[in-house]
This record gives sequence, C-alpha cells and structure tokens, in this order.
Amino acid sequence: MYEIPGLTLPDTEKILNNQNPVESISDNKKNVVVNLKHAWSTIFNSLDKNLNLEYITEINGLVLADKYRKANLIRQGSVRITGTDYHPPYPITEEFINNRIDEINNTGDAISAALNAFCFICRDQWYDDGNKRTAQLICNKILIDNGIGIFMIPTDTYKRRKFIDKLIDYYDFDEIDRFKAYLKRYIVLTQEA
Repeated sequence: MYEIPGLTLPDTEKILNNQNPVESISDNKKNVVVNLKHAWSTIFNSLDKNLNLEYITEINGLVLADKYRKANLIRQGSVRITGTDYHPPYPITEEFINNRIDEINNTGDAISAALNAFCFICRDQWYDDGNKRTAQLICNKILIDNGIGIFMIPTDTYKRRKFIDKLIDYYDFDEIDRFKAYLKRYIVLTQEA
C-alpha cells in the first residue's frame, strides 16, 4: 500500500522475515517497512474500533516507531510541505483534530469518510512526520471496516506523479471535493473493480 522508492518486493519480504536483505538498503527504509507492518497489524486487529484521536495517534506512533522520531505526539511547531507554499494550520490543537474526527465519523457514506480522513490528516499535518502514511492507513481502516476495498497510491511512475500533482493542488487550493472525486475515481479500489 505504501511504496518505498528503490525497494523491491523480494527486499521487503527479506526485511519482514528478518533475513539479511541487500546491503544497499538503508536502515531508515528497513524501519519504514517494519513500522508499516506493525501499523497494518494493528489496523487488522482493531477493525471495529472507533476512530478517535487516541487511536489515530497510536497508528502514527507505530508508523514512526524508531528512536529518531517524535511518535505519539500532536505536532507542536509549524511545518512546511515540499512542493507547495501552503502552510498547515498552527498551532494545531486536540480540539481542532477532534472536530475533524467528528466530521469524519459523521460523514454519511464510508468512502467519503475515508477520503475525508486522508485529506484532513494530510493537509492539516496533525503530526510532525508520517502524516501521509498515517492518513493512508486510517483511510484504509474505514474502507476495510465497511467492506469497500482499499486506498492505494499508484506505484506506476506516471500515475504516481499525477497523484502528487493533484495532492499539491489540494494543498494549494483546498478544493477538497475536486480532490476527493479524483481519489474516488482512481485511487480507491473497490471490490467491484
């Protein structure tokens, strides 16, 4: 679900099986793979769990579970996002995030709720790092909970570039409905697809 550039499926399998993978793989990439595995395991073991700040922060903590990251903390400072002049809200508070989570939980249909989760976490930058990975995991939790399918960022170079361009446009112009329409059409893979 989350592509790590330069990492093949066989390399990923070796990392997950604790085998000696290709030496050129950085410790950071290895940590990302292992952390995502733990986060996905938590998602699958808690599918019926309610979506709240504590749960989402736990997922972010798993995504960043290494000694170099501030895991399990709401962002305390201002941040910049590469490729855009957009500046996420600062300060970001628990109240602000809880209002976003209420909006997600009160969205009528599951696909819209899942896409709201992805959009809000990405654009608002709730955490110091790992926001897109956390957003993708939470989006998938909602979709899987409702038997819909999965949210998968494309790995094909052209489609991935188009996704990044659309994401940057969303950051810049905050046209959530337009971005969600794109995501729904090209990124959410339903059981019918």
